[in-house]
Amino acid sequence: MQEDDKAKILVVDDELGVRQSFNMMLKSGYHILFAESGSEALDVFENNLVDLILLDINLPDINGIDLLERFMETQPNTVVIMVTAVNDVQTAVKAIKLGAHEYIIKPFIVDDVLEIIKRTLEKRRFDMNLMSVSKEDTSPFMPADMLSEYSKDFIRKIAVLFTDIVGSSKYFKSYGDIAGREMLQRHHDLSSTAITLNNGILVKTIGDSVMAYFQDPKEAVNSAIEIQENFKNYNNTKNMEDQIHVRIGIHFGVGIVEDQDIFGSVVNLAAKLVSIAGSDQIYISDEVYNMIPDSSSENFRLAQVRDIKGDLRGFDVYSVTV
Repeated sequence: MQEDDKAKILVVDDELGVRQSFNMMLKSGYHILFAESGSEALDVFENNLVDLILLDINLPDINGIDLLERFMETQPNTVVIMVTAVNDVQTAVKAIKLGAHEYIIKPFIVDDVLEIIKRTLEKRRFDMNLMSVSKEDTSPFMPADMLSEYSKDFIRKIAVLFTDIVGSSKYFKSYGDIAGREMLQRHHDLSSTAITLNNGILVKTIGDSVMAYFQDPKEAVNSAIEIQENFKNYNNTKNMEDQIHVRIGIHFGVGIVEDQDIFGSVVNLAAKLVSIAGSDQIYISDEVYNMIPDSSSENFRLAQVRDIKGDLRGFDVYSVTV
């Protein structure tokens, strides 16, 4: 690898030993920058083009989660891997929802971390290439030269669906972990049934969210409608405090499909859509809307959304009435 081709990694950790460990691990293959605090990290980030950030959660001045939010607000395409000594599921879920790509627990295995960094940077490079593809491109496959660069992954257009439980953190605090986990299981069951019946592939559950993908955007929308109908029927039998309300986002675009996961800007934009949807709502991008034969019906309406970070610049967003 040429020196100029090396990716630039920013390590943010207040422990000298951790910084030294990362330096030994990474110095032969990457350009390494260091920051001992959140304020120093922001300064380094502002003055350097960084490809990846290894970010500690417990910093002396700015909490790592707050720092992650500031990175995402400044540059939504920043790749961040959280590093912490605390195995906290709620914090991990929050970090992933805010845009973190991975969550590493100290002490870590060197080879595992190196593999995560390598694969994450590969996916970032392809994600940037995928984002450059014209929105008018209707071909289901990427050009052969791009595909050959990432031969072990199958690159194609997919509809990505995210669900998200509204108010799950409050539910956990009010009723405890056992009741909370039972609520998450019901959410998984009611969502996965509709996904499977509509030929979707359930990729994974991330805390109180489910991620799936479909070959056909119409089937993704049908699945979303059935999910909301499932929860509506469920809630009709429950008291207000026992009800489960979800929001759903769907985007259609080019993604990297692996055996156990999917990647690409199509995933990021679907996650953005679900984050701005309200309780019991379904938000779809114009890419999905344009692929639906009966999208001109009154069930599909242009939504007025507030996109503070500009992630959806150039996209129209539609709500789907159930």
